[in-house]
Amino acid sequence: HFNMNCCLECGEVGELVCCDFCSAAYHDSCLAVEYRASDYTQDWLCPCCSTHDLPTYDSVVLCKCGSHRWWPAEIVSDVPDSLLSSKPTQCMFLVRFFATEQYFWTHHGRVIAFTEDCLSGSYKRRSYGSLSKQAQTHAHYMKAFEEALAYYKERVERMEELKLHKKDSKTFIHIKRNKYLVPRPSFEKGTEACHCTPESPCTPTSNCINR
Repeated sequence: HFNMNCCLECGEVGELVCCDFCSAAYHDSCLAVEYRASDYTQDWLCPCCSTHDLPTYDSVVLCKCGSHRWWPAEIVSDVPDSLLSSKPTQCMFLVRFFATEQYFWTHHGRVIAFTEDCLSGSYKRRSYGSLSKQAQTHAHYMKAFEEALAYYKERVERMEELKLHKKDSKTFIHIKRNKYLVPRPSFEKGTEACHCTPESPCTPTSNCINR
């Protein structure tokens, strides 16, 4: 599990409150009152995890891989054949890093949702010599963000179109088996039964695949 070393809201460093489920981190003062806690020594969920607004297949995220910097990636369901046998556990998903075409199996503890604000704050352009190794690396990094932003905007437009054609639905519908929002991934051989109820709905810490 990795957490960011800067606030997801303002992009500044300092004393941060870290989510115990995803990689988000915030200043207490940057959080809305309803998400603040009197005791952060207990498990704490960030605003996105508290409202179950979690990344799904086709989402754009920032992912932490080893000692590398946070890199924009897409959560993919179409897994290359060469990677099918390398999936560690059922709770992990595959991401494709922008501008690299490299893949990585990861989980919610290493990703945060990508937004247009990711290009500001800690991700601002820096000044390097045009021929320096740092300049080439940073140019590659910014290219990844530009590709991610273009894909993110395209996805937002697609989701808005779906909303226009979506009929009103009930707040809670009990399902006997999990339903995928995108075509079922080839590496998922089956789905687990969902035992959640209106009184005890699915949460970020439940074992439902959709979570």
